[in-house]
Amino acid sequence: MRLLKLLMTLVLAVAAFGADINGKWKSTIEFNGQSHDITYTFKVEGRKLTGTVTGPAGDYAITEGIVLGDEFTFSISTDEFDVGYKGTAVGDHLEITLKFGDNMIESIAKRP
Repeated sequence: MRLLKLLMTLVLAVAAFGADINGKWKSTIEFNGQSHDITYTFKVEGRKLTGTVTGPAGDYAITEGIVLGDEFTFSISTDEFDVGYKGTAVGDHLEITLKFGDNMIESIAKRP
């Protein structure tokens, strides 16, 4: 019985902390018939997610970043629009969906 309680505690602890997404991740998004390379640099402290998103137009600071288990959300603001991101850590990659205006783009990010 004690072993079962210990295993359940470990499973719950892993679920609470989730995957380690700290560091750099690279992806390519397709938009308007063009490919764009994107680099995400994440720093997680508790549930708070900060960092930058780097693309063809430059670097943008991550705002409103939250990590809950293997899922995360954040935003960036450019001169032209605000972009909302939602992602999930899955094995060795991140599945990221970004939304701006009426556009929604899905991508896979991997460590370089």
